[in-house]
Amino acid sequence: DQADYTKYANERILKDLLTVLDNLQRALQHAQQPGGTTGLVQGVELTCKHYVETLSRFGVTEIPSMGLPFDPVIHQAVALVKAREGQAPNTVVAEHEKGYYLYDRVLRPAMVTVAASNKAAGD
Repeated sequence: DQADYTKYANERILKDLLTVLDNLQRALQHAQQPGGTTGLVQGVELTCKHYVETLSRFGVTEIPSMGLPFDPVIHQAVALVKAREGQAPNTVVAEHEKGYYLYDRVLRPAMVTVAASNKAAGD
């Protein structure tokens, strides 16, 4: 029983993700039709929205980053730039990859660019 439970534990999420795959495949089919690029963009937007909703049902939520203070627990700095006027040092100024929580744990940290003080940036 334990082996079967482990083997099929992800069945529910996988079924929901198959629906997302179906939507992506439909969007691609529409894109191959004459004048299908508008439908493709709309299809991908709807699929993305459905995907985010599916993830949230399983406890996955986005980590906020832009304009917030850098936090090494939830952010991974991939670049450091001089703070522009109006930007506080040690603030996230660009997000390269979104980060996500799984309930209250970091599933993946956000990959970000951080504004540095002029001293830290080499002035």
